Amino acid sequence: MSESRHGRRGLSGRPDRWARRRFLAALAGGLLTAPLAAGAQPQRTWRIGWLSAGVRLPQSLSQYEMLREELRQRGYVPGQNILYEDRWAEGHFDRLPELAAELVRWNADLIVAGGGTPAAVAAKKVTTTVPIVVVGASLPVEMSLVASLARPGGNVIGITFDAGSGETSKRLQLFREVLPRGGL
Repeated sequence: MSESRHGRRGLSGRPDRWARRRFLAALAGGLLTAPLAAGAQPQRTWRIGWLSAGVRLPQSLSQYEMLREELRQRGYVPGQNILYEDRWAEGHFDRLPELAAELVRWNADLIVAGGGTPAAVAAKKVTTTVPIVVVGASLPVEMSLVASLARPGGNVIGITFDAGSGETSKRLQLFREVLPRGGL
């Protein structure tokens, strides 16, 4: 769930952060549209909480704004059918549990934990029922965010690029299977 700070590029040639952000925005949008497909009330106003360990800077706001823009393109209009509430720890990790609890008390339908593992861990500690989309966390199994990568269970979902020991060799094996002969 982390990426290189040196602009590592994904398979598409675009920076990984754009692919990851679009994936997470689509994931959050999917979590919100699934009940509509199942016949739920279309007039519902969804509540998305953003929890970040970081400082409110342009680069950290870009993830938040990208999520909001993706949801806007899917028909979610702030104040009409979606509400956002954000909490920034400003680097004070000890504040994260209380900030996460505030989002749960606000009755968030979904919490997006950005800014690394500390925000994800804090969110998971305060709720087992609200879905948590994790952005940028490392070692999700070791940090008890998920039971395993194959079967995460629980209420935490996201994407990881450095999942711990053994994962690099598994990725290489998968690349060899999908790439044309002689590719790797």
